Amino acid sequence: MFAKLLWRYLWSGRFSTRLVSAFALAGTFLAAFALVFTLGVFNGFETTLKENLLRHSPHVRILVFSEEKLREVRSRVADLLGDEAVEVYPYAVYNLVLQKGSFVFAAPVYATDPSTLAEFAKGRLKFLRGRADAENCLWVGSLLAARLGLDSVPSAVVAVDPVARKTPVGFLPRAKVLKACAVYSAGYSALEDAALAPFDLLKDFNFSTLGVAVYLKDPYGAPGAASLLRRELKGALVTSWVDENAEFFAALRLQKLGMALVVGLLALLASFTTAALLFAKVREMRPDFAIFRAFGAGRSFVFGLVLGLGALIGLTGGGSGVAAALVAAELFTRYRLLEVPAEVYGTTYLPVLPGPAVAVGVFALVLLLSTAAALLPALSAAREPVSRILRND
Repeated sequence: MFAKLLWRYLWSGRFSTRLVSAFALAGTFLAAFALVFTLGVFNGFETTLKENLLRHSPHVRILVFSEEKLREVRSRVADLLGDEAVEVYPYAVYNLVLQKGSFVFAAPVYATDPSTLAEFAKGRLKFLRGRADAENCLWVGSLLAARLGLDSVPSAVVAVDPVARKTPVGFLPRAKVLKACAVYSAGYSALEDAALAPFDLLKDFNFSTLGVAVYLKDPYGAPGAASLLRRELKGALVTSWVDENAEFFAALRLQKLGMALVVGLLALLASFTTAALLFAKVREMRPDFAIFRAFGAGRSFVFGLVLGLGALIGLTGGGSGVAAALVAAELFTRYRLLEVPAEVYGTTYLPVLPGPAVAVGVFALVLLLSTAAALLPALSAAREPVSRILRND
């Protein structure tokens, strides 16, 4: 009965008042919709980046300084982590200058065992040209291939180690002709602008980094695994993907917070519209309030009636806005409507993932602001003297 009375009073009065009621509902609807959808886009963006990063980048990285230490660390990692470690790859990074004809470009070349290289390629690399099973040759990322003008494979590429070596005629860099037999796409810029090779192909060069890459069953348990490895592996530098990308994700969270605050101003503006509407409603409903009071209703009833009108606006507008945003998020995700450049984000679209916590939080915020906006009009209505209202109206 009380809810029916609230709904009747919400749409009663002059045309201008009913129009303001529509504006108040539209404002809360848009505020809730914009907040949920915007936060959903940011959540989808963050989730996509994390998935792309975790698919290609090691969850835990262990850097060592000798090949003997590399073999020791590789065996100990398997013992220490057990089933938690899904993949354990030894690798070396060579910073080489690659030349194809007149095209010259400096790029990292990642080397590992041939069997490990083939295992790593499964599910991570898409070969655009050449054969994935080619051995003792260079696999070139698509961006690096474009920089080198590598339009066909197999093809000869000159690799130059910029670390000079002492010769009878002075210090000279080491150079070697390598065969590039495949061009791949990884969906990850760090690999797209690099090359992959077996250890033996680069044994004449000096590596710049030597380490073990660990992929875990639970990537989000990487900080704990890294902490364990730091305690057990003396003389090795251990980092997790969380440590390596902490600043980036902190900046992303700050950007999401800033955008949420900007869009959240819509909810605040909608609450001002609600307050203006309820002040107008209180003026129009003064005779009704006086009659309620004359028949024995207390000030608390009048206060609750006006406060309920504010809550009804937040409940109706906010609830419908959240529901519409969730439907829109599902449609945008299912039909991939939010397209983005694949070379930048590693995917052709961004999912919109607001999640239940965002939906409930936004609904509670809009409802709270709408109810708070009704406090002053409700106090004003409750303090109106009955005798003066009946005498004047």
